[in-house]
Amino acid sequence: MSWSPRQVFLTDADLLATAIERACHEADPQFRRTNNDILGNADAFVHAHIWPRYEWEPPELIWRPVWLYDLVSWKNPATRSPPSTTHSARASPSTYTSSATQTTFASLNRLAISNRA
Repeated sequence: MSWSPRQVFLTDADLLATAIERACHEADPQFRRTNNDILGNADAFVHAHIWPRYEWEPPELIWRPVWLYDLVSWKNPATRSPPSTTHSARASPSTYTSSATQTTFASLNRLAISNRA
């Protein structure tokens, strides 16, 4: 990826992370931070992972990558996020982004889908 599209991608990922941070902080006072990863291990296209992290996470995992959680935790609705935040935190990042940013994210999503085909 050349410099210009890479710069746009990183800027947009930062905007999305900021929106997620604001939404999660509002939804759960124990929100700690986001982990922002660009790995590219399994998928042959550029993408980012933005993981909200919380104080209520198990002490043995709070400092480790989220993918070290047991598979059972990922599939259990009670452990994916606290019950009080499940719907509000997932629905609200768009309230923290401008319409121009939302349009950019929609364009990036279409680009990612077309690159997979």
